[in-house]
Amino acid sequence: MLFRTRSYVLLAAALIASALGATVAIAQKPHTPRPGTAERTRILDAIRGNPRNSVRFIVHDLFVIKGKDATFAYAVVEPSKQEYDGGQYILEARGSGQDWRVIWSVRGGGSSDCDAAAEYYRSVARYLKVRGVRVGDLNPTHEEELQNLTAGEDGCWTIGDLGPELPEAGD
Repeated sequence: MLFRTRSYVLLAAALIASALGATVAIAQKPHTPRPGTAERTRILDAIRGNPRNSVRFIVHDLFVIKGKDATFAYAVVEPSKQEYDGGQYILEARGSGQDWRVIWSVRGGGSSDCDAAAEYYRSVARYLKVRGVRVGDLNPTHEEELQNLTAGEDGCWTIGDLGPELPEAGD
């Protein structure tokens, strides 16, 4: 009898939360697509930017996680022949076709504006949070990097060039 009562209480709570538009956060673990898989190829092609670009990457990190309305990937790559600087990338894929696009990146070079760099790091955390993903679950070093940007006044020589502006939350 106690089990049945608990079940009804849990069911009622879930229905009320659903009716109020609340979502239940389910902790997701990121996965790493294996070399040669279509998912990994599409992610790396999006980083290349040009379909005719045949650069091969050394992939240091690649994590993929599902959000509420999109799938996200975090990659740290460098060209195998050092054709250009490598970098960190966060990509987004929406819809059934899973077309990936780079929404955030930090590549080579360097920024001397710590405040702008820190805000860039915060902006992607906010963007992901709205979509049900904690940035630290996708990029385990993100919060540490942000903390380093805001910790001192020595400049941001260790941070690379900042990438594209994030799309608006409704995009």
